[in-house]
Amino acid sequence: MEKWAAKELSQVDLGDASRNKRLIRLVKNLAFAIVAAITIPMLLVWQ
Repeated sequence: MEKWAAKELSQVDLGDASRNKRLIRLVKNLAFAIVAAITIPMLLVWQ
């Protein structure tokens, strides 16, 4: 998923490489959280 975030944010320039990397990590973590928030309850319902 990090490759996806890096590709989507490849044109972003926050003025510092570490900020760019932090943004990519943040977006990746948010995407994982959203997937987990949807997937986990569905798994519990289907058990």
